[in-house]
This record gives sequence, C-alpha cells and structure tokens, in this order.
Amino acid sequence: MKSLLEKNHPSLYEKLENEQCNEKKQEAYYEFVQSSNKIEKADFFTLLPDKRAALLDSTGKSIEKELKSLVDGLSDIADMVDKKKSHSEIADKMMDVGVAAFGVLATEAFENTLKDHDKITTEVIKSAIEIALDVAENLGEIGEIIAAIILVIIPIIYFMLKPAFTTVLIINDSDENYKFGKHFNTHGKTTSYTTSITSTFEKDGQTFSNAGFFTSSKKDGALYGTQSGFTLLTGQETLAFGAECPLNGSNNCYCEFDKSAEQISKLTEKKKDLYHEVSKGGLGLNIRGNSKSGGLAWFIGRIYNT
Repeated sequence: MKSLLEKNHPSLYEKLENEQCNEKKQEAYYEFVQSSNKIEKADFFTLLPDKRAALLDSTGKSIEKELKSLVDGLSDIADMVDKKKSHSEIADKMMDVGVAAFGVLATEAFENTLKDHDKITTEVIKSAIEIALDVAENLGEIGEIIAAIILVIIPIIYFMLKPAFTTVLIINDSDENYKFGKHFNTHGKTTSYTTSITSTFEKDGQTFSNAGFFTSSKKDGALYGTQSGFTLLTGQETLAFGAECPLNGSNNCYCEFDKSAEQISKLTEKKKDLYHEVSKGGLGLNIRGNSKSGGLAWFIGRIYNT
C-alpha cells in the first residue's frame, strides 16, 4: 500500500510520511485533493463468489472491515505486479483477496475460460485468472489499473487519517451493463469513480459479480464534509446513489431510480438513512453504511434482479 502511493504521488507521500502531527497530515491530504483537478477514473473488477458473499452479508463494523481488507489486498496485488512476480503467484494472491479480473477485456477472458468448463473448481478459477492476467498485461500495466481504483483511499487507511471521506462500493448483481452518468457534490469533491460496471456472470451455481468504487472527500478549509451523488445509466434507466459524511452530524446514504446526481445528493441529507432499498420493474437497488458517526464513511451498494 505504501509503495503504491509513493510511486504515484511522491510529494504527498513524503508529506504524510514525515509529518508527525495528524492534523497536519489531514491538512496535507485536503490540500492535495483541493489542488488536484484530476478525478481518478477507474475500471471495474470481478469479485469471486466468497468475497461477493462476504461483502453482501456485511453490516455495521464489518462493512468497514471488508472494504479495508479489499483495498489492502488490491494494493498487495499491485505491489506484486510492480515486483514482476509470476502470474501464478499473483493469481494465488488474487484468489486470497477475492478478485478475478480488472476491466472489460480481462473479465471477458476470465468468463470465457469458465464457460469452457462444466465444473468450476479452484484449479479452473486459478487458470482463468492467469489467462485474464495475460490479457491485462498485454493491454497495459495492471498496477496502473489497480492504482486508479484505490489510490485515493490508500492515504486514509495507511496513515490512519480521519477526514470527511466517503467510499462507496457498488456491486452489480443484475444482467444489465451500466455506464457512469454524472456526479454532483452539494458539499466536498468527487475524488474517483468507476467508468462502467458490466453484468453478473453465473456458472455451476456460483456467482461472479463486477464491482467498482466511488469516493468523495471534504474540501480544504470547508466547514462541511462531503455530500455527494452519482448516477449509473443503461438504456433509458437511471440509477442514483448518494453518500454523506458531514463532519458534524450523521453519515447517510440513499438510492433511487430516475433521479439526477444533484437530486440524490440532496435527498441523501434529507432522508438521513443508513440503509435504503427500492425496486422498480424487475430491478432492485440498495445501499447501506457502516456507521452514523465517524469521519470515514464506508458504504456498499447493490444492483440486482428482483
């Protein structure tokens, strides 16, 4: 985790590493968020069945535990890639973390390999992961793909900062593909989003779902934390998710159909939910958070067939 941040943002890493005062560390992070015009645009990744189940079953403190573990594991994978470990070693680590592939083409390679087998065993899954790694490596640096997914979250975990920061993981358990629509911040700033999340895949009674992170942070010097919304689109359907971590007040989340990013952001503060679920026309959405309090708010959202 440390090496990934040092490689991609050396000046921020140096400030966080050398500063002894936690308040100064948080100020450095806020300044970085404020000064950077770049919003990380990330690829989705494929969850293995056990990890998917653990994430969907998590509530309260276990939401934070599961998401931190996932980010930490993705960072370890990126470090192994950077050190040019073998695909067999990386595949073993990916199976331990609970992820199978990164991005559209690698995921397609993983799924196509599974389709060639009637029975899905551990050996078959590892082989499919290695084939997906071959595809990803041919397309570019796997480490860069992972960095875009988790880079903005790393300083929060590794340096134990406690800013107003929201991390939302959306799991797509539906048979539709979704593209990112728009984001809106009533307060704070969007720091990363996933550009698309393709449909779920089932084989031999096992579900392999794709997921992506969406994050936002308080702005430097702002009195309020972060209150954000974003939309995912498919055809004429708009799915909207919102998350809030206000610094003073309760952490909240919300989801709804046919709302804009601005509307869902404002509804999130108005409704003040830590769990919300809604359905429409054979499709369901839900989102839940780890805690009503705290400067780090962790949320898991789900899109699913009803």
